[in-house]
Amino acid sequence: MERYGTRFMDDYQAIMTKKLGLPKYVKQLISKLLNNMAVDKVDYTNFFQLLSNIKADPSIPDEELLNPLKAVLLDIGQERKEAWISWVRIYIEELSASGIPDEERKASMNAVNPKNVLRNYLCQSAIDAAEQGDFGEVQRVLKVMERPFDEQPGMEKYARLPPAWAYRPGVCMLSCSS
Repeated sequence: MERYGTRFMDDYQAIMTKKLGLPKYVKQLISKLLNNMAVDKVDYTNFFQLLSNIKADPSIPDEELLNPLKAVLLDIGQERKEAWISWVRIYIEELSASGIPDEERKASMNAVNPKNVLRNYLCQSAIDAAEQGDFGEVQRVLKVMERPFDEQPGMEKYARLPPAWAYRPGVCMLSCSS
């Protein structure tokens, strides 16, 4: 048990470094990212998929900087927008310093950041259909989850943010009795 904390942190740092497409762990960058994500309730799966589209180009104007992330940075005000722009600028500096070509970095990030994860609402939808005798949704969910990192034409709905109905106890949010 004494070695667990050290081992956990080593593995955590390695995973986060890969998720961000960086050659080395940058504590401040990752801490600020996780704080921004928590404050703005950003979907982790979709965020890391979209993050791979950021270009290591410091000349991108501020007003275009968040374009690759706009699908996950929903309903943020100017103050939060500025916090994200600041973070992306620092991230781009790290990417530029790494010298890793954008396409190579994107491929390595997409290899560790799944496009699809088995979300509670997907399970609930499949269960609801199965209870009505339709097992087609169960089969589709299983098929998508067999290859979570792959683009799967026609299956884009499984990578989307949960619908509004899914934000109830027992679906996206688990209650004490779940």
